[in-house]
Amino acid sequence: MAADDVASPFPIAVLLSPEAQDAMCRYAVEAYQRRGTEWGGLLWGQLFAHPRGGVVPAIVYATNGACDATPTRCDILPQSWELGRQELATRGQHHLINLGDFHSHPKLGVFMSHDDIRSIWSYADVPHWLSLVLDPWSEDFGTFARCGAREVCRVPTWGLDEGVARALGVPAPLMTAVGAF
Repeated sequence: MAADDVASPFPIAVLLSPEAQDAMCRYAVEAYQRRGTEWGGLLWGQLFAHPRGGVVPAIVYATNGACDATPTRCDILPQSWELGRQELATRGQHHLINLGDFHSHPKLGVFMSHDDIRSIWSYADVPHWLSLVLDPWSEDFGTFARCGAREVCRVPTWGLDEGVARALGVPAPLMTAVGAF
């Protein structure tokens, strides 16, 4: 079922590849070790309609962002989109769409700050937009999305393995090792 054919455009569940999960953790830890800041990037994959309503984004890749970051804030800069598309092109992945963004909360836990909520609403014209927040030090992450006209919710997220990826027709994760979470 195409994502355009669904009654509700909001995510009801998310599938996350081990490669995307590992990449986000690696980018966040490297930035914290180098700069002592939060860090972020973009989420790429495909969007599927669920037969009972809503959509299920399948996150296949996470690309590193260009960020203006502090220990408690991360602005993902506009050039991140072009950098992300270039990184995907080097992997031969031209058909993936941008599903959202991710950023870290180093040693602070997983939650949506006021700035995070403002950011997700800035994509109001993209009802499936995801905001994934991770804290590698607590081995936790949360995927957040709009779940109504005026509401943001934490969306259940499951691992995307090679068998599921094959069945859905999305690129199989390149790294099959279990991530840091």
